[in-house]
Amino acid sequence: MAMQKIDKPKVTAKGGKRLNFLWGFIGTNRTGKSVIARSCAEAYKKSKPDNAIVSFDPQKRFEEVSDWNIDPENKNWAVELHELRNALIILDDYRLINQNPTPVEGLAKLLYHRADWNLDIIYICHNPSLIINIFTYFTTHYFLFYTEAMDGSFQKKIMNYKLCISGQRLINKYVKTYDRGVYPNFPYVMVDTENLELNAFNFTKQKS
Repeated sequence: MAMQKIDKPKVTAKGGKRLNFLWGFIGTNRTGKSVIARSCAEAYKKSKPDNAIVSFDPQKRFEEVSDWNIDPENKNWAVELHELRNALIILDDYRLINQNPTPVEGLAKLLYHRADWNLDIIYICHNPSLIINIFTYFTTHYFLFYTEAMDGSFQKKIMNYKLCISGQRLINKYVKTYDRGVYPNFPYVMVDTENLELNAFNFTKQKS
C-alpha cells in the first residue's frame, strides 16, 4: 500500500476563495529545516484539525503530525494523491521519490489543481539545484537556511533568483558570524515571491 489510510478529511470551508501555499525549504544538514517545517505543520494541524497531513518522511521528522505516509517504493504516489482533498503535503528529501528534474507522473497535475483541491505543499531539500523545476513556477515562499550553494544554483533554477541570492547571503553571513542556532530557534530568511520581500527570523544576536 502506498499510504496508511485514515478517514477522509471533511471539508471545513464553504464559499469564498482560499489561497494555497507552496513553500520550499532549502539548507544543508542540521540547520533547522525540518524543525521549522514541523512547527509549520503543527500550526496547520491546530488551525485545521479536520484536514489531513500527508508526508514523505524518510528521516521520521513528521511522524507525530502526519496522518498518511507516502511509500518510497510506490512509483504512482503523485497520481494517488489526486484523490486527496483539504490537506497539507510534506515532501522531505523528495528526490528519493522524484530522482530527476522532470516531475514524476501525476505531480504536474497535482500542482496545477492544488487550489481546486485545497492542497498546501511543503518541500524540503539541501540545495536549490535539487529543486524539481516545476516547483519553482508555483513556490510562494522560500525558507532559506545556511547552505554553501553557489549563486548560479539559484539563477539556474529560481525565477526570483536575485531576491533568493540576497536572502542566502544574509543567512550565511549571520550563521558564519554567530552560529546555526539552538533548537528550536534556528535562524532563517523567508523569501516572499509574491510581494518580493525578505524577512529574517530568529536573528537574535547582534554585534555590540
